[in-house]
Amino acid sequence: MTPPAVGTGTLRRLSELDTGGHPVLSVYLGLESGKSFEAAAEVRERELDGVIAGIEQGTMQADVGRLHEVLRCMPALAHGTRSLALFSSAAGATVAAVPLPSTVESMAVIDPLPWLEPLAGIFSP
Repeated sequence: MTPPAVGTGTLRRLSELDTGGHPVLSVYLGLESGKSFEAAAEVRERELDGVIAGIEQGTMQADVGRLHEVLRCMPALAHGTRSLALFSSAAGATVAAVPLPSTVESMAVIDPLPWLEPLAGIFSP
């Protein structure tokens, strides 16, 4: 199963997430070559923890918990993907996950809006 292409509709949907003006935790989980995202949820969760370890805001704990829940409850989300994009604004009651057809660099960003630059870089027609 191949993940859907990322296009303008995906970017538009994510840019219009209702965050209520609250910050958004945007996390991209990329894969090292040769790995598969079909790995156990615990492996993906450890990668998530590693990416967000550099973020120094304890106020994002609710968002981190929500992203862990997405990884646990939606194992098929990662089937056939090369990377995942995850977005959470717990204070704004928003969470979204996007399977990506291309590998992106793992990163975490806290910003007033979802961080969409890595998605724009993998546009598919």
